[in-house]
Amino acid sequence: MALAMAAGLPPILLAAYLVYGFGKAGYDNTTRELVQRTESTAHAVSQQLDVVHASLTVLSHSDAALGNDLPKLYEASQRLVKSTPAVSAVSLIGADRKMVFLTLRPYVHPDARPHGTQDIPVSDLAAVQQVFQTGRPAVSAPFPSPVSPRTVTSLAVPIVQDGKVVYCLRAIIRTDTLNQLLARQDLPQDWTVAIVDKGGLLLARSRSPERYVGKPGSESLLAALKARQHGVFDGQNKEGVPIKTTIVQVPGWDWSVAIGVPIAALEAPMRHALMLLATTTLAVGAVGVVLSLWLARFITGHVKRLTRVAAGIHRGDKVDLSTLSIKELVEVAERLGEVSRRSERTQAQLESARHDALTRLPGRALFFELVDKQRRALLRRDQGQLALLFIDLDGFKAVNDQQGHQQGDRVLVEAAGVLTSLVRDTDVAGRLGGDEFVICLVSDHGHIDSTATEVAERVLSKIRKIGFDISCSIGIAVVSGPDADVSAALSQADEAMYEAKRRGKNMAMVFGREPKLDGTPWGASPQKNA
Repeated sequence: MALAMAAGLPPILLAAYLVYGFGKAGYDNTTRELVQRTESTAHAVSQQLDVVHASLTVLSHSDAALGNDLPKLYEASQRLVKSTPAVSAVSLIGADRKMVFLTLRPYVHPDARPHGTQDIPVSDLAAVQQVFQTGRPAVSAPFPSPVSPRTVTSLAVPIVQDGKVVYCLRAIIRTDTLNQLLARQDLPQDWTVAIVDKGGLLLARSRSPERYVGKPGSESLLAALKARQHGVFDGQNKEGVPIKTTIVQVPGWDWSVAIGVPIAALEAPMRHALMLLATTTLAVGAVGVVLSLWLARFITGHVKRLTRVAAGIHRGDKVDLSTLSIKELVEVAERLGEVSRRSERTQAQLESARHDALTRLPGRALFFELVDKQRRALLRRDQGQLALLFIDLDGFKAVNDQQGHQQGDRVLVEAAGVLTSLVRDTDVAGRLGGDEFVICLVSDHGHIDSTATEVAERVLSKIRKIGFDISCSIGIAVVSGPDADVSAALSQADEAMYEAKRRGKNMAMVFGREPKLDGTPWGASPQKNA
C-alpha cells in the first residue's frame, strides 16, 4: 500500500496543481473581463450621452435659439425628439427657473395666460442651476417624471445670448432607455450592471430596475464612489449577495458604470474541480496496488493530453477534444475555450468602441494615444517633428438642416475618406466629434511647416469637391520640444481654425504666424464664433 500510495501521490499532486492553475486562470480571466466589460459599457453610455449632447448643442446654437424665436425652437425640439430615440422629450427652462415649453405639451407663448407648462415643476433643479451657474452641460440625478409615472433623467445645455446664459435646454431621457442600453451589452445572466450618478443614485440596473432605479446603490458601492475606488473590490449588491465589483466613470460625464459578479459564481469552477480531485483521491486510495499503479499512469496520460489541448487553445489551434475520454477534463478544456473566445470578443468590442462609429476614424482618446506614441518614438530617434491640423467643416449645419441627417452623415463619411486618402502610414487622422476632424502629420526637422501647409491645401481642395457648398477651415499648430503638450497644441490649432473662419472660411491658418483680425494676442482664449 505504501508503494501504491507513493506511486499514486505524484499524479494526484500534479492534478491538484493543474486544477488550481486552471481555476485561478479562469478566475483571473473573468476578473479581467469584468474590468473590460465595465469599460466597454461605460463607453457605450458615453456614446449615447454624446449623441444627445451633440443634438442639443446644435439646437442651442441654432438661429431660433440665438434669436429667441421660441415657436421655431419648439418645432426644432420636436424634430430632435423624433430623430433621437434616446430622447423622450425636450424642455426649455427660463432664467427664472420656470418651464417655458415642453414638447409633450402644445406650445403656448410664455406671456399667454394661463401658461401651457406653468403647472409643471422643474424636478431636476440642481442640474438646471449648474447649467445657469457654469454655462456647461450637466446630467441630472434620476427623478419621477411630472407628466407620467416613469422615472427619467435629463441632459441639459445652456443657450447663451450676448455672453449670458438665458435658457437651459434639456433632453429628457427615460431610465427605461438606459436599461435597454445595458441589456444590449450581452453580459452573463448572473452579472449585475448599473449606472449611477455622482451621488450614488441608481439611474439604470439590469436586475429589478423597477425596484431599485431612483434609489441609492448598495452601501459598498456608495463607499467606493465616495473613496473614488478603482480596480476590482469585494462588496455586496442590493440583494445582499457578496460580489466582486468594479466601477468605471462614464467618459466626459458625472455618471459611473458598476458591474458586480457573485463571488460564489467565480469560485464555483475551482471548488467543483477540487471536489472532483478529492473524490478521485479517495477512489485511488481504495483500489488495490495494481489498479492504483494503472490508474496513476492512466490519469497522468490524460493530464498531459489536457495540457496539450490547453496549449493548443492558447495558440488558437483547432483542437480535438475526442482525445480526452475523461468527462471532467473535457469540460475543463471546453471552459478554457469559452474563456479564450470571450476574451477575444471583449478585446474586439473595446477596440471598436475606441473608433468613431460613423467614419471608423480613431476617436478622441485613441487619437491622443496614437499621437503620443508617435511623439515618443520621434523623441527617441530625434528624427522629425509633428504638426496638428484642426479641421472644421464649413456649411455642414446647412446640409443637415436642408438635406437631412442622412445626407449629413454621408458628407462626414466622405470628409473622413478625404483625410484617409491624404495621410501616410506614419500620420494619424481622427474625428473629435460633430464636424470636427484632426490630422497629426510627421515630417523631418525644418520641413514641418511646408508639409503641414501642403497637406492643408490638399484637404481644402478635396473637401470642396464633396459638394453641397461644403468647405472647411483649418488651424495648424506644431508640436515641438521634448516636453510638448499635445493637448495644448490641439487647442492652438483650434484657435487658429477659428481665426481662419473669421477671415472668411475655406482657408488654413498657422497658429501665431499672422496677427489676428480682432487684435487680440494668440493664446488669449478668444471668443469663438463659428
